[in-house]
Amino acid sequence: VLTYRAQHEEAGPMGRFWGWASLLHDLKAGFDDESYAGKLQAVMDLPLLVLDDVGAEKKTEWAEEQLYLVLDHRYVRQLPTILTSNLDPRRQWSEKIADRIMAVRSRNSRVVMLPLTSYR
Repeated sequence: VLTYRAQHEEAGPMGRFWGWASLLHDLKAGFDDESYAGKLQAVMDLPLLVLDDVGAEKKTEWAEEQLYLVLDHRYVRQLPTILTSNLDPRRQWSEKIADRIMAVRSRNSRVVMLPLTSYR
C-alpha cells in the first residue's frame, strides 16, 4: 500500500494506491476490532484513490457491495478514483457498478482501455 502526502500538508494522506483484494481484507479485519466503518469512510474520503486489480478478488455479494459503496460515494462527491483491471466493467459487475465505473453521465470520467498483456 502506497500512501502519498503533500509535502506541505500534515492533515493526512493526499491519496492511496491499494490492491482491491488487499483493501477488502483490511476492511474485513475491521470487524474484529469494530474499526470497519472508520476504515471504509477513510477510503471513501481520500482526495485520490487508486484501486489496483479490481475484479481479481473472490466474487461475493459483500465484495460487490463494498465496491459500490466506495465508487458511489466518490462518484457523488466527484473525487478522483483510478481503477485498474483486466476485466471489462460492462461484463463483470452489476449495472449500477458498471455505471459508476463508466460514469456515462459524468464529464469528469474517462475510461481508457489498453490492450496490454499481463506482466506477472
